[in-house]
Amino acid sequence: MNKQTILGVLILLIAVAAGSYVLTRPTAAPAPQPVTEETADQGKLKAANFEGTITEVNTGCYADGECYVVVDGKHITTLRGWSHDISGTADFDVLSANIGKTVEVYAHDLGDGTYTLYGSEGFYVRLKD
Repeated sequence: MNKQTILGVLILLIAVAAGSYVLTRPTAAPAPQPVTEETADQGKLKAANFEGTITEVNTGCYADGECYVVVDGKHITTLRGWSHDISGTADFDVLSANIGKTVEVYAHDLGDGTYTLYGSEGFYVRLKD
């Protein structure tokens, strides 16, 4: 083989590798926008933003169970065992130690009186300062 053929093959391999990287590189998810009303439609998700008092924290989501927080009677699913769906955050240690305290919730409103942190990494249940 001559040098031009080898050089051509190398350039082709580099171009294929670069194209492959561009097509498979991870892209950052857009940051969630603050909710200015009590509820707002977020595309296909209906998001709710509210504050309330923690009345229960259930950490029974081992294996295939469900972990949840109850805030002023509103059931918020925080984690489902074995689930790999996109979910927001809730620190069970902090929430469990602060039952009776005020939290802020930003969650997917399921429309049946329940909420979930599934659907966006931006959803959360967090202790108010």
